[in-house]
Amino acid sequence: MRRIIVTLLLITLAGCTYRSPSVVEDIPLSTQTADQTENVTGRSISTDEPGASATTTTEINILPSLTIEPTATFTPAVVVNEINPLTGLPADNPALLTYAPALVSVSNFPISVRPQSGLSFAPHVYELAIGDGETRFLAVFYGNYGPQDAQAVRLGSIRSGRLPFEELRTMYDGFIIMAGAAPEVYSQLTATTFQDKLSFSIIQDLAEERTAHKGLPEFGPMTFDPAIQPQGVEGEALEIQWNYLNRVRWTYDPAKGCYLREQDHADGSGKFYPATDKLTGEQLCFENVVMLAAEHDYVEKYIIEMNLLYVIREPAVFFRDGQAYRVNWTSLSPPGPIRFMYEDGSAFAYKPGQVFYEIIDSIYEVQQKEDGTWFVRFINP
Repeated sequence: MRRIIVTLLLITLAGCTYRSPSVVEDIPLSTQTADQTENVTGRSISTDEPGASATTTTEINILPSLTIEPTATFTPAVVVNEINPLTGLPADNPALLTYAPALVSVSNFPISVRPQSGLSFAPHVYELAIGDGETRFLAVFYGNYGPQDAQAVRLGSIRSGRLPFEELRTMYDGFIIMAGAAPEVYSQLTATTFQDKLSFSIIQDLAEERTAHKGLPEFGPMTFDPAIQPQGVEGEALEIQWNYLNRVRWTYDPAKGCYLREQDHADGSGKFYPATDKLTGEQLCFENVVMLAAEHDYVEKYIIEMNLLYVIREPAVFFRDGQAYRVNWTSLSPPGPIRFMYEDGSAFAYKPGQVFYEIIDSIYEVQQKEDGTWFVRFINP
């Protein structure tokens, strides 16, 4: 019912206050014909209808205190002053920003898959529930395909696709890389490629092929500001209990200016260990860590829908600079990565750098302990 109401509202807004950009619709895999699937050096990548012309952008938001509201025109955030629009930082190779974002399904369970390889090079990473208290990552690779001497290193491990991946793929105008998918999930995903063995060089090749077929990626701008944002409270530590065998902790490192990730060993002890990138041997550290609430709909035990696309306003707790902020998030308009706002609608800015999104079911379960640590327990159905 909630989605029907949102859909009707969007139709009304489209006719009255703004027009969304012309986009090329992806063809569902269930309706693709043989000539719509292209085999490239043994890799199968599903493609969608060509035809959208590339649009040149003129500005990327790197400003605080902007009002978030539907706009009459939309310019995609691609190459602006050689800044990566997903990090707000200078790009090492701006030419790579013309390639489509690759959204890669990365396993977090069983613990034998840890440490994963390559997560520290993803501008954005999402962690979401997949059932039984287990979680999976969706890593967005864009503008950076790792160090030159690691192009052939195996990344991952790569696992199956999930329903929420499609809504996130739409936000980034990208494509999904996964090792497989259940039939009822596969039929609802578009622009996918199957890979159980993956490297940075393969990601780059697939991203280049996707852009050659469809044109420049089109997604809305993000707002960045290096200055500490107002209205923050102590936010140097965050703990998430997905279940008693899956616990995560983030701790702010003022010297590095980012949050270090730790995770337990699924043994029920509650003891945390550094979460590292196998490729570098270093602990994962992200400048922005966000807990955002999203409606979860359990179709089956391991098939979970999440309301992520065209969301008007939902609560979130945003962590940056050792501060925590109770804000709201939206993905309504224009299409693009999630944006945040204060209660009055003015924009809340990301810190330039990488972002780790923790998608939970209810922000109202969040507590701040006496020692200042923020804590949330995920509610399994």
